[in-house]
Amino acid sequence: MTAESTMLTKTAARDALVVYLLRDAAAHESGKYELIGEAYDDLDVVMPRGGPADPDERPLFIALSFWDGWIDSRNHRWLFYEPITERDWPNLARSIAWDLTHGREITNPIVRSHFTPRPRKPLWARIRSIFSKR
Repeated sequence: MTAESTMLTKTAARDALVVYLLRDAAAHESGKYELIGEAYDDLDVVMPRGGPADPDERPLFIALSFWDGWIDSRNHRWLFYEPITERDWPNLARSIAWDLTHGREITNPIVRSHFTPRPRKPLWARIRSIFSKR
């Protein structure tokens, strides 16, 4: 079996993200923080990989990036994602799930500003900028 044959369809990936985000929102609100992201690794390896530039996959990548950030924030005592606070994560997850369910772009401005993939400079440009500062 090839890696490509194990990839989820965009629809299946979207549906899985909705289920997991809503499940983790409920876990968060119940104080079961250790359950947040329990399915992340399993889903990450089977996500479609057309890339964040693919307009159909863009919301999926934003949602996955959000979920990763939520896990990271939990692991670091809810730091590093200002202005998002510990209490905000479940509601943000629900807003993402709503957008995914309705086939829309992610609309929440806080989610978009923190978790939308940004274009990166080519590797050589990054290396040159490091050495040009010396």
